[in-house]
This record gives sequence, structure tokens and C-alpha cells, in this order.
Amino acid sequence: MHYTLFITHKCNLNCGYCYLIKNPATMSISTARHIIDFMFSHNTSDPQREISFSGGEPLLEFEVLQEIVSMIENHPAYHPENVTISLTTNGTIFSYEIAAFLKKHSVQFSVSCDGPPYVHDLFRRFPDGRGSSHIVENTIKQAMETFSSIKVHAVYHPETIRALPSVVDYLCS
Repeated sequence: MHYTLFITHKCNLNCGYCYLIKNPATMSISTARHIIDFMFSHNTSDPQREISFSGGEPLLEFEVLQEIVSMIENHPAYHPENVTISLTTNGTIFSYEIAAFLKKHSVQFSVSCDGPPYVHDLFRRFPDGRGSSHIVENTIKQAMETFSSIKVHAVYHPETIRALPSVVDYLCS
């Protein structure tokens, strides 16, 4: 069973193709506790659980993320071999502290990157119009120093689909 937790709908980007309605709400710890209890008390025929953090930008609420991961790991029904935890970020918020926490808790790291700057920056922009590719590229490099593997999520749009071969080359280099 796969569960996705949107711990916030806040985001520091203003992506041109985003369909989420941004709002300042953050998941309460009480709500997270109810969800975690539900996850572990249901789906008993298959012990495997995938728990993903998404958003908005989940790293805007890093402290909440840390607390929820701790609740998962301290739940009486938690068994690390049966639970996969992952995080998808827009890649604009990252630090060695975040990387160390994610690695210590075996959280799989995924970053959204649409390709080289001329593709990525078409839609993934800050509210002031600046592109985010330079920051995302640095995040990917930093993450590759920490994790044995990372996943990259790329969004394709009618304006960018022709660049797909360049995107693949860029992400493989």
C-alpha cells in the first residue's frame, strides 16, 4: 500500500504548470498520528507500506517532517524491512543537515528537475520570476555525495517535450 502525506501546501516556487492550490496550512502532528495509526492498522494482508512526503514543498516544514518520521519509526507496528519512506522536493531547499537526517532514517530522496536550465527554468520559477535550475543542480550534486542513489522527477509539457533527448543527456551526465 502506498500512502502520500502532503504535510504542507506551501511552496516557495510558482511553477507555470502547477495544479495545486497553495495555502499556508501545515499538517498537524495530531492528524499525522491518526494517519500513521491508520496505515499500520489496515492493509494487514500485505505488510509492505510505502510512505511518501510530498507537497507543496515538504522541506519548508522540515521540523514537522522530522517529527512524523520519528512517529513512524516509533510506532509499535513499525518494521524497517516492511516500510519504505520517501520524499519528493523541488530541490530549492537542501542542506547537509537535511541530507544527514534523510540518510540516517533511510528516507529515499527524490528531486524534481525538468532538465537543463533552458528547459527547467521555463516553468519552475520563483515568484519573482527567477529560474530555480542553478539551485536544483547544486542540490542534485550535494545529494549525490550523500545518497547511494536519488530519483529525479521531470515534468513534460507541450513546450518542453521536444527537448526530451537533451533532458535525458543532461540528467545522465
